[in-house]
Amino acid sequence: MSDFQSFPSIERVENIYCVISEKIDGTNGLIEIGGNIITYNEETNSYSFDGDEIEVRFGSRNRYITPEDDNYNFAGFFSPHTELIRTIVHNIQTTTGDELKLPIRIYGEWFGKNIQREYGLNQRYFMPFVTYWADRLVQARVPGIIHPCILYQGKFSITQLDALMESLVMCGSQLILEYMNPEGIVAYFPKYNFSLKETYEGAKWQNNKPKSDHDKKPNKPKSDKPKYEKCSCGANMLNGVCLRKGCPGSIDEAGFEREHIG
Repeated sequence: MSDFQSFPSIERVENIYCVISEKIDGTNGLIEIGGNIITYNEETNSYSFDGDEIEVRFGSRNRYITPEDDNYNFAGFFSPHTELIRTIVHNIQTTTGDELKLPIRIYGEWFGKNIQREYGLNQRYFMPFVTYWADRLVQARVPGIIHPCILYQGKFSITQLDALMESLVMCGSQLILEYMNPEGIVAYFPKYNFSLKETYEGAKWQNNKPKSDHDKKPNKPKSDKPKYEKCSCGANMLNGVCLRKGCPGSIDEAGFEREHIG
């Protein structure tokens, strides 16, 4: 008979670390990078590639796409950007500090003009969710690509989630400034590599759902939550980070300025 197998302990919800970001309403996009490493330069700590040796594929939620069989011109937009692809590879390698391995898969949201909410934008942007590098998750800042608007990092709690949802109701999108009809939030749990979402389409938020009129802010919902901090510049602060672009207080703990569109 086999050895006794105990039932694993159940972790408390409030002990689970999470990263909460604003959920953007667009369409899924995938950049998949494969190929062979050509040369490693110790002085610059980077890899060089022969352009013909890099294999790049693009995808939507359920299939690979091409410029000829596309999804809102996602493949058509990124196909000519070979230098951006090289930058992605280099940044992921320097972020991890390990030996570079392929393939790299970057899943994200392709959003903007003529896609879902549109957000009043006249062009499109790609916002990565997470980057799969040899089946490992890494975060890499890539020039030219919008990164998720991180609203909170820490132990998960329903109170914190509700407070963030109410903040978006009162202030509008924190990624696309002055857009007053955000979709909701996404909570990512790195330890378990899965995400949960909360949107204003849910029954809980129907009475607090923002209005679609961009020029008119919705009424502040009733709440017994504490008021949000004010930065010295007069703008709202969220978890100690100013929400106004350009303010010195908008630098987060990782040293990055919170990104905005608008």
